[in-house]
Amino acid sequence: MSKSLFNAAQYEITQPVLRPGNYLVKIVRIEDVEKGQGNQFFCEFSAPEGKITQGFWYNHENETAERIGKSDLKRICIYTGNREIDLQEDPRTWEPLKDKPIGIAVRRQKKKDGSFATYQKDGKTFDRFEIRLFGATKEELPVFDDEFDEDEEPVEAQQEGDDVPF
Repeated sequence: MSKSLFNAAQYEITQPVLRPGNYLVKIVRIEDVEKGQGNQFFCEFSAPEGKITQGFWYNHENETAERIGKSDLKRICIYTGNREIDLQEDPRTWEPLKDKPIGIAVRRQKKKDGSFATYQKDGKTFDRFEIRLFGATKEELPVFDDEFDEDEEPVEAQQEGDDVPF
């Protein structure tokens, strides 16, 4: 048997995490994740510039968190052309949401006190990013203004391939 020089099945292409701005993305992965407070659809959005992952609560002990999650899921359904979709336990019902272009506005995540959220990894501090707005196209989103939308200095640049933990 010959020595392998490159095994595509064992190599994963990494992308940088999307920085604040507006992007045209596609959902490339969807998972149903059970967490202590409820259940969420965990989605990975990918664009040529990078990727971002985010969870959307469809069942949560806090009514506000569930309402926000369901509203975002409805927007995703609308903007991917699936206005009447019924997402069921069977993952095949989620497939129509994948690989459809959708506009997203990524911003630094803010805490309740108005400061920006961060997380620690390998002794370094990184900013948390989140999707705040959706649209059918990137052009439908409000223009990103770095001084208005991101009024504090970023903590540290995120490394390529790092995913923001939930």
